Amino acid sequence: MTFYFDGEPVRALAGDTVASALYASGRRVFSRSFKY
Repeated sequence: MTFYFDGEPVRALAGDTVASALYASGRRVFSRSFKY
């Protein structure tokens, strides 16, 4: 299946979580913090 994140398509397999699909597509930063 394919879903869109920030306007770009992300491919995922059945059973994948959104986070694992984003990580597999090369997105490694999901949030920012003032502390880190």
